[in-house]
Amino acid sequence: MAADPANYGASVPGGYPSNIVKTTVVNSTTIQFTTDKAYNTQWFLYNELSNITPLPQQAWDKTSATGAVGNYDLTKQGALAVDKFLNSEAQKLSTYATNPLWQTVDGPWKLTAFDTNGDMTMVPNPRYSGPVKPTLSVFKEQSFTDTNAEYDALASGSGPQVGFISPVEQNAQPRLNHLGYTEEHQYDFSVTYDSLNFNNPKLGPLFKQLYIRQAMQELMDQNGINNNYFGGDGYAVCGPIPPEPPNSFVDAYAKSCPYAYDPTRAAQTLAAHGWNVVKNGVDTCKSPGTGPTQCGAGIAAGTKLEFPYIYITGGIAFPKSRVQVASDFDQAGIKLDLKPMTGDAAYGTATPCTPSQAACSWGIFNTGWVYSPDYYPSGEDLFETGAGSNLGSYSDPKADQLIQATNLAGGESPQQALDAYQNYLVQQIPVIWEGDTYSLTEVKTDLHGVAPFNVFDAINPENWYYTK
Repeated sequence: MAADPANYGASVPGGYPSNIVKTTVVNSTTIQFTTDKAYNTQWFLYNELSNITPLPQQAWDKTSATGAVGNYDLTKQGALAVDKFLNSEAQKLSTYATNPLWQTVDGPWKLTAFDTNGDMTMVPNPRYSGPVKPTLSVFKEQSFTDTNAEYDALASGSGPQVGFISPVEQNAQPRLNHLGYTEEHQYDFSVTYDSLNFNNPKLGPLFKQLYIRQAMQELMDQNGINNNYFGGDGYAVCGPIPPEPPNSFVDAYAKSCPYAYDPTRAAQTLAAHGWNVVKNGVDTCKSPGTGPTQCGAGIAAGTKLEFPYIYITGGIAFPKSRVQVASDFDQAGIKLDLKPMTGDAAYGTATPCTPSQAACSWGIFNTGWVYSPDYYPSGEDLFETGAGSNLGSYSDPKADQLIQATNLAGGESPQQALDAYQNYLVQQIPVIWEGDTYSLTEVKTDLHGVAPFNVFDAINPENWYYTK
């Protein structure tokens, strides 16, 4: 983490490990960190210590498959060499179940089969000491080509013991009940949003105008999309902290959605700032300049409100919802050029960049974030200047200050600091907030321990068991 922060996804300037000034090994099972200042205990526990995964140094501290285990990790050069080797091995998906590196495990399960589709088989790890030992003899994860294929497997009566259905298939629930399934609602502690590339040399000046971001937010019909495409199985999200599942972190202002869907107001806002608004067309700047009724800094006369929009393909309803988003934006003359991609292609395209890089040509990317393993929703990973997962390179000194206040001890209470931070980002709209949905999970009635679900997108099949 210290040697190569640029490739560490949870890297935040001033965060772990640069905020550790002293490390002391107390004994064989205890390590002590001394920090550079006093931090909010919740934040340090849930967003700093949670990112530390103990690695089996006795097996992995090597720089080649045939090389001996050493103490390479104690120097920057050695750590980078180990990292390069482990990453190269991790890219060989077909060897996951056979590579000796990955046979070193400390959890309740051990991998025995894995393929490049992601299908895998695990069996209990006989050396696992607890606290919860598996009762299942085997655990398998199975992939499907699409949502329809998974539903067909469930409806056949011989499908998976735990599966998912699309909201558009809800009317088939009585049939699934007859086949021995129970529907459970599975929430994630997550947010969905459209990331904006503030460093795009052409589009960045547009995204940097708060009134344009506000207008775009008012064109996002979260409730309409939820009702029309996801069977009402969702909820509006208007800030960086998820309103569902119910939690004490999100506040009333964030849940009020002050920039809720209002295409008329969006069009009026754009017209008031010097745009020729063309419904179902493309708006152009007719009044360049930085005055209160002009388009804003860096926006020339004739500039169009037209943006490439990347989204990841998959599902039944989701692609249709993207067409609806584009249609809604058309109401105020903002044109979205839809660009469906696979997940790998999308995340390979929408990366943090500088304006001079050729890779900085992307505009908007539909993505999201599960608060894991940064469980405390303080936002430094996503919105602090220079953060590793700040895909759109959003940068705001006041936002940085408010984020940092959520991390520190003293001053305001932790919740007051969170409220100040989330309310500012609700107003500033660093991304276009999108509605989220809960998953419709089908569980065989004789299988127990699956629910309640882990809201951080993890599963614990060692808790699962059957009854007759």
